[in-house]
Order: sequence, then structure tokens, then C-alpha cells
Amino acid sequence: MALEFSICEVRWERYRRVAENPHAREWLKFQATRGLAANTIEAYGRDLDSYLGFLESQNIAFDSVVRPTIGAYVRSIAELPVPRVRKKRGRGKDNTRPRDFATTSDRGSTLS
Repeated sequence: MALEFSICEVRWERYRRVAENPHAREWLKFQATRGLAANTIEAYGRDLDSYLGFLESQNIAFDSVVRPTIGAYVRSIAELPVPRVRKKRGRGKDNTRPRDFATTSDRGSTLS
């Protein structure tokens, strides 16, 4: 059985900095040809665009990045606030719906 790979379409309008940088653009194009999931390519594009934005904000040229630059970027993203995610009410671990209330009949079964 042969494996089939599909080339994921890169949505360049979402990653302006990546699209403008020849090295970053080529890297993301290569990743898209590897058969990775579309969500993976989207995540790579967002993260790479964020990194290039950091370099831009610090006036650091792409070709002059050194190890401390990468450390500064990692520190900057580590200091970002963590978004709060509201939990959805849905099914529990045992695949049952949460019960707002329960009543017990005279036979002992639980109705909801």
C-alpha cells in the first residue's frame, strides 16, 4: 500500500511577513509539500510570522540573528498572558451528559 501525500495550500495573506521573507517563505512552502495537516501548516505559519514580527519590533535583521536573539524571543512569548478558555458543557468522561438535576423514582432509578 503506497502512502499518499497531499500538498497543503499555504494561505499567504495570513502571514504577511513570511510571504515577504524569501527564506521563511521557502521553508513554509517546503513544509506544505511534506503531507502535513493543514492545521500544522497554519500553526507553523502563525508562529513563524510571530517570530518575524518580533525581529521587526526589535530592529533585528533576519540574517543577523544570534543565539541570544532566540532566547529573547522565547522569553517574550513565555511572558504573554495565557488566554482563558471557558469549558464547554458537554459529555463527561464516561460519555454521559451532565445532569442539572436528578430525581429518584420509587424503584431507585435515576431520571434526568
